[in-house]
Amino acid sequence: MPQPIDINTEFARSTAAQRVQEIADRASLAAQQRMVQHAQEEQVAAETVVQQSNDSGEDPAVSDRRENREQQRKQQHGKPEDRAEAAHGDHGAGDLAIIPDEEQHRLDVTV
Repeated sequence: MPQPIDINTEFARSTAAQRVQEIADRASLAAQQRMVQHAQEEQVAAETVVQQSNDSGEDPAVSDRRENREQQRKQQHGKPEDRAEAAHGDHGAGDLAIIPDEEQHRLDVTV
């Protein structure tokens, strides 16, 4: 036989369920706010840290020699863009001959 429904018990159950849902919502919102605050703190910390160069343990004379070799290679071989332009015969506007124009030009713009 079914048991009779007690209205007070049903109200208590629904109220308890609502409270559990509200607690879960508040916990979720608090976690989101903590994550946002943590991300902002990390960003501020990253922005305020003085950036330091990466010192490799190399001798300065070794790195200077390496840079000199790279510069010499670049001078000997030229830039890849220069070689491509020379190979394709591509000329810029400065390479074109200027043709003098004796005629007077007038632009009439009336509104």
